[in-house]
Amino acid sequence: MGRVVRGCLALLALLYAADFGLVLLDVPHDPLPSVLAQFQTTAAKFPSIYCSPRLMTLHGRRDVSAVVIDRKVNDAKTRVHASEETTFEGKHTAHQCAIFFHGFPDNAASFAPLLGALAAYTLNHSVTRFIFVALPGYEPASTGFQKEYLMTSIAAAMQQYPSQLDCVRTHIVGHDWGAIIAAAVATPTLSSNLTSSPCCHVEGLASTTLMAVPPRMLTGLLAHPQQILLSWYMLFFQLPLLPKLWLSGPGVSFLWRSWSPSDTPRADVVDSVEAQFSSWKVLSAAVSYYRHNVGCLLLVPVLLLAASIRLLSRGMDTGVLLLTLLGLALLIPLDELSSPLPLPSVLSPLFSGDAARNRLFFLDPPPLSGPVLILAGKEDGCIAAATVEAALAGPTAASLFPDGHRVSILPDCGHFLHMDAPALVAAELAAWWSNHE
Repeated sequence: MGRVVRGCLALLALLYAADFGLVLLDVPHDPLPSVLAQFQTTAAKFPSIYCSPRLMTLHGRRDVSAVVIDRKVNDAKTRVHASEETTFEGKHTAHQCAIFFHGFPDNAASFAPLLGALAAYTLNHSVTRFIFVALPGYEPASTGFQKEYLMTSIAAAMQQYPSQLDCVRTHIVGHDWGAIIAAAVATPTLSSNLTSSPCCHVEGLASTTLMAVPPRMLTGLLAHPQQILLSWYMLFFQLPLLPKLWLSGPGVSFLWRSWSPSDTPRADVVDSVEAQFSSWKVLSAAVSYYRHNVGCLLLVPVLLLAASIRLLSRGMDTGVLLLTLLGLALLIPLDELSSPLPLPSVLSPLFSGDAARNRLFFLDPPPLSGPVLILAGKEDGCIAAATVEAALAGPTAASLFPDGHRVSILPDCGHFLHMDAPALVAAELAAWWSNHE
């Protein structure tokens, strides 16, 4: 048994070393030009509605890039909500904005068909600026060894962006990981265990739309345990090297086919994501979302369970004590206790105040501010529609949405519902925005 354990540890060390080496040797690929080109193609089909898309860097706790597309102010409904204020490119207006956050394995380009579908609803809503954000780590400029990808810390960065985009009212739309970020942005009271300071709320938030992933996912998982089989990849992504090798090969197209009812996902979007994942740093960041959130969330109960089993079977010893102390320590944000020095970044996903806040957000989510629309695909092969319904069932679910919510399960749609049925999703968004301006 000892040889087997030593062999496994040696193999893990070898995989980690190879993984680290590939990061150092990485030649980054910038996906933003191809993402921008897809939005330019879409906007060109509606020259009377959309201005030319442009890239913009959003500055804050995390700098990210975004594609920004303005809608031409050419109808009475829009003019009522758009007023000239200052100068950006000669003139600009204070906007009602819609900010979109993508998920995995994806990039902002997957929203281009949805932008085209929204062109049919220009008289139904007053959104005049559309912003499609590249999540941190999904472009080379936002990767690095000092980065961490906790949902609440990313949301805290995102809350600084609307003011840079001249947004007076903001609709947040998130898909997959983007939906979790959007939920955190819409949570005004989110705090860590030891501080009550707000984390992530955006002033002027008009509404939030969560696609594919609802709040209280753990509740849905417990009520619909088949979801564990659908979420196999989350555990696989805790391994070094192997998940990245798979994603750099057939993994992206496999997940798109598995999660969508269509056997032939749009080649242009899949090609764009595969080219993006040709960068080992971007791949590392995409996988780190699962390690820093799912992995660290699972580590606490696993360690405490292992310690409890050992205690019951053989009694307390040094190993049990250490496991128990480590499990309990993961619940405490060490950087908020006493140390004036910043916690090493390699440990921050486990021990930081952001980590404590992140665990609280996943385990006991606070109420969301503003009206919330939840969209899911009936044929989703990633997050089952039954899991979404279970997560939002029961009397306690209503307390999450004090300002109201609506759930819509869309037929013939999979995980990428904004790609599977952009017209259907656009109709839902336009009606929701119109009712909550």
